[in-house]
Amino acid sequence: MKHSMRTNKGFTLIELLLVMMITSILVGPYIYQKTVELKDERVRITMSEISDIATSAQNYAAEQNLKWPDEDNQCRSAISLMRDDGYLGSLSDISIYETSYSTLCSSINGSRFFVEVETKTSAEAEILASYLPSSDASGKSISFSVPLPSSIPALDHLLPRDGSRPMTGNLNLDNNDIEDVNQISTETVLLNSVVTKGSSCSKNGLIARNNGGLILSCNQGVWTGAAGSPEGMLAHFYLDSCPDGWKVADGSQGTIDARGKFLRSLDLGRGLDLGRNLGSTQGDAIRNITGSGIASGGYANARGAFYKSSGYNPQDFNGSEQHYTANFDASRVVPTANENRPVNLALLTCQKFD
Repeated sequence: MKHSMRTNKGFTLIELLLVMMITSILVGPYIYQKTVELKDERVRITMSEISDIATSAQNYAAEQNLKWPDEDNQCRSAISLMRDDGYLGSLSDISIYETSYSTLCSSINGSRFFVEVETKTSAEAEILASYLPSSDASGKSISFSVPLPSSIPALDHLLPRDGSRPMTGNLNLDNNDIEDVNQISTETVLLNSVVTKGSSCSKNGLIARNNGGLILSCNQGVWTGAAGSPEGMLAHFYLDSCPDGWKVADGSQGTIDARGKFLRSLDLGRGLDLGRNLGSTQGDAIRNITGSGIASGGYANARGAFYKSSGYNPQDFNGSEQHYTANFDASRVVPTANENRPVNLALLTCQKFD
């Protein structure tokens, strides 16, 4: 009788069990490590999102007169409101645990803003609470809260909103604007923008300065100076030198020469000073001084600027009658000097120039 021999290939049951046992021993730590990493990643992401929501609420309150987002509705729709207003970016209402973030605000124990979310396990909630200050874990849920910006003690030494402490350094806005300011109180203002009078400007109400430091304002699209003395104006000053924007009227640098002269209004057809042009000089003159005299025989008389001086005997003139001499003296009628002038006061004459 002839027997056939067959060879069986593959794992026996015992071998298969051994392979599975070894595999589980090797894979177990790996799976555990990945599970821990997954939980850590969920915790990290959740912490970041909770902090973003709370910080955005504080930023919102700081810019909205210390009012929480959706405060009238107990902040229940704060996330969507902040997202619509650009405070929160594109953060979703749904957490990585596939549960919704919820918000609430309360005035109990001071005004605070709360962010709540439910995790997968109570352990994860406890871990989150251990990392986030001012938070509480209850079962699988965690609640995190923040105060209004003005009540954060750590910021009080920097710049309190109540004005109780001054700034101790410069405020650098990096070329940004300060808007919606009611009143500014300051010692001086430094204008860095230098513009030219008469050039175009973009917005009415802007203020800048020219090269000389004079303030210019944007008026109807043109840089103009403040209303004041017009160019070319003459003025007298009780000063040793002319003020800024004025030059001595001595005939130099485009000025007229007003030194030692009295000013007279242009006649403009009235008839008192005919033939005069603007800026013309007129020489001195006086009104006519008159007098009269009479001499006859032994009698003589004089009036006005003339006066009788002395008599002479007849033999001095080979005549039979006495004669008199007559002299002229204007000081007998008016005050005199080596020039003609009214009563006056000496001041410095200056001409206005921009």
